[in-house]
Formats: sequence, structure tokens, C-alpha cells
Amino acid sequence: MVHILTLHYATSAWLEIQKRHILKYSNSEKYKLWLGKFHLDLPEDFELPDNWEVIDLDEKYPSDGGDDHYLQAQWMFTNCVKEAMDDDDVIIFIDNDAFPCASEWWQLIE
Repeated sequence: MVHILTLHYATSAWLEIQKRHILKYSNSEKYKLWLGKFHLDLPEDFELPDNWEVIDLDEKYPSDGGDDHYLQAQWMFTNCVKEAMDDDDVIIFIDNDAFPCASEWWQLIE
């Protein structure tokens, strides 16, 4: 299983773009996406695919955890994703404005 961890901070501008590319260029049966959001409400019309899970950092992230992006991503991995992984699973961290642009990326992962 491949776990994709992404963090969206304060703007929903990249949500649909990232979702569209991940759905187009990834094998949905072989991954789970963890969508972290911080200081952000998901748009009402944003449809979450079945294999995507939201991590609401406004609710879960400790107030003394720090505002740095890498600290939040590390916290999500340690506290939300890691326990759902098997030893041979793969984790991919991607920024909110990063997304695959060709199906070859998935072949490299497999």
C-alpha cells in the first residue's frame, strides 16, 4: 500500500488541482491519501474520494506543536498515518501545490 500525505494550509486553491491529478495518474486501489488541513475549511462542493481521509489539524494538532510545515507533516505521519501502515508500505509526502503530471510516477513507485 502507498500512503500519500499532503498538507493544505489556509487556502483551498490547490485542492481540486491536486485531487484531479492524483486521481488521473494514480492507481486508486493501491493508495490511501491523507489530506491534512490547517486554518482551512474544505469547500462545500469538494468531494472526498473513498480512499482519502481528512486530518483536521485545527482540531488535532497540539497548540505548542509549532507552525512550521515540516513539523505539522511529521506530526500527521507519527500520530495519524504510521499506525495505519504495514512494514512494507510506502509513504509519500507531497506539498499542497505538488501533484503528479504523468502516469510514469506511479510505475516508479510500484
